[in-house]
Amino acid sequence: MTIDEFVVSLKTVRDLILKDDPPLKLASYSVLALQSKRIFTDGKSPSGKTFSYESSNEIYIYPSNSPKKLTPKGKPNGKRKVEKINRKMTYFSSYQAYKSYVGRPTGGKFVSFENIGELKSDFENPQSGKKPEPTKIDAHEYQVKLKKEINKLKVENFNSRYDDMFKLSDFEKAEFIRIAKAEFIKINKISI
Repeated sequence: MTIDEFVVSLKTVRDLILKDDPPLKLASYSVLALQSKRIFTDGKSPSGKTFSYESSNEIYIYPSNSPKKLTPKGKPNGKRKVEKINRKMTYFSSYQAYKSYVGRPTGGKFVSFENIGELKSDFENPQSGKKPEPTKIDAHEYQVKLKKEINKLKVENFNSRYDDMFKLSDFEKAEFIRIAKAEFIKINKISI
């Protein structure tokens, strides 16, 4: 390869990166998938700690958020009056009671975020198919943007309760850099 050919190939790589930035795109998509799996399937914080719950706390579940059919009902008589917002929800004396009702294992204190479908879908932003897709701002910037206000509030609440669960872990940051570098090298090899 001559120097002139090498300069042309470098310009080709530069133009490709300025136009589409494939290393950034692939790294962003890959890390969003890793982050989503860590949060919604594995139930882990960025530090690797498994989310846990206090089984004695009462909870209300919207029937549409449950994998098993629920009938909206408030607390049993003798308890405090059900707030207006909770009349459309089903009361459970604890998260463990809810897990037992829907047929999930009740041993341990593992919190599964897999059934928070609306938040998961908004977080992953699947545009074509079921693969997580970050929102493209421009060729050099991708973000996770939540469209629904209620999901923004959920993320704030979960971040305060569960160790900033929506931040990238050290592993995810390292994977982002590794994937971006590998893709950059691949582009350079193709053009040379």
